Amino acid sequence: MTLLALIPARKGSKGIAQKALQVVDGKPLILQALETVQRSMVAERIVVSTDCPQIKGFCQLRGYEVLDRPSELAEDDVPLMPVIRHAVDALDWKGDVAVFQPTCPLLTPETARRVVAEFHDRGHHWAITGTREPHTYWADGKPLRPRVNRQQMADPLIRESGAIQIMRVSAIEGTTRRGIVEIPEEEALDIDTPADLQQARSALGAKAIRFDVVMSERQGSGHYWRCLQLADTLAQQGHRIYWCWYGDPAKWARDTIEQRGWQHGTSSYDLRIFDVLNASESQVLADRAMGVKTLVFEDDGPAANVADLAINEMVDGPDWCLLRPEFSCLPQYEVRESRNVLLTFGGTDPSGLAMRVGRNLAIRQHVKTIAPADQVHMAQEMQAADLVITGQGRTVFEAAACGVPCLSIAANEREARHVQIPGVIYLGLHTTVSAAQLGGTADRILADCGLRQEMSVAARAAVDGRGLDRILNQIHGLLEGL
Repeated sequence: MTLLALIPARKGSKGIAQKALQVVDGKPLILQALETVQRSMVAERIVVSTDCPQIKGFCQLRGYEVLDRPSELAEDDVPLMPVIRHAVDALDWKGDVAVFQPTCPLLTPETARRVVAEFHDRGHHWAITGTREPHTYWADGKPLRPRVNRQQMADPLIRESGAIQIMRVSAIEGTTRRGIVEIPEEEALDIDTPADLQQARSALGAKAIRFDVVMSERQGSGHYWRCLQLADTLAQQGHRIYWCWYGDPAKWARDTIEQRGWQHGTSSYDLRIFDVLNASESQVLADRAMGVKTLVFEDDGPAANVADLAINEMVDGPDWCLLRPEFSCLPQYEVRESRNVLLTFGGTDPSGLAMRVGRNLAIRQHVKTIAPADQVHMAQEMQAADLVITGQGRTVFEAAACGVPCLSIAANEREARHVQIPGVIYLGLHTTVSAAQLGGTADRILADCGLRQEMSVAARAAVDGRGLDRILNQIHGLLEGL
């Protein structure tokens, strides 16, 4: 009997925001689930059911099939069975269905194969995975079974794990022969709350980490996303996270922090991370005098000289670039004959470069401009473009990670000092770039597929996507011995 592997990944989650896109061991949870199913080779078809545009874009960009889930099936109180029924009906599926939860990242392909085999061998109509719980449970003031030592418990209870739920299509409509397939305890972890992510935390290993971040409606989104990803990973490792804003943060950014349950501000912390462009030298010195470790991001002022660690990928190079999850594990970029240009100048764009560049390009009918406030899947937009024109900032690293040919223009003197990446053509400070130079360079690139292929290969090789690991290694070094 053929098997459909259905991976449910809805947008909303009260326990952990954007749970399916949380990065664990270098990969978002949704991708870990997809790759586990693929390696198990148990399914003839793999489909992600989601109501989230970001999850949809992430999966489609990597070649996975996505089924749009209606909003009424994505509410907190909706059980899984109607979601399965919707998928079966929408896909006109006649075979068996196995639901693989993306919140169970420890499940192995070998266990998945065994679960499917046992389901068929035992003749179940519906089965779910579970793990043995050799503990005594109580209800209404009484133990559910006689209290004995764990070693003497001959028939321990089985705790249900949502790692895999498998069924025949006929079982969706009613109760039939049911069963449970045991899996190892270490593979039964089902991430539902921040406590689940932090279960490995030990009291002595947990540190208080304070993030000082600049972020407003029109400035600092790059700083925010970098620190958010770092904070998410450090929280998963058991550390306590505190957040301090510089300026009035955008509502969506504040809401994201509040959803994670992180507190605003603290006077007691072990590590302070500044991502504000111009940190206070006196504050860094005061922290160090108190035994607090300090890390300064993207700062070329005096604070960088006195901090325990200073990281500036715009000067030190793309090895230290922390890419957002959507730019990890990308498919190979394909050079095409088309002439689609993507313009994106983040932040406030005070020089009006997006308008100026779009007006001066000879291929205006193929130009798409993305503003800072636009809610798009940037990796998907970049891989659909034949040329990206942007500032000499972090977006250059993102374009390089995608492998899309890129032209960069420095929006200010600070950007003019940023590192130049192989495969990216840097035109110079915007005040020195003429319309003829811009249009002519763009036209030559678009007309030469061989050149674009060379640019793509060189740029992709320059950004390996391991910046998060390198930064975390440095942070762990700072925390050792505290």
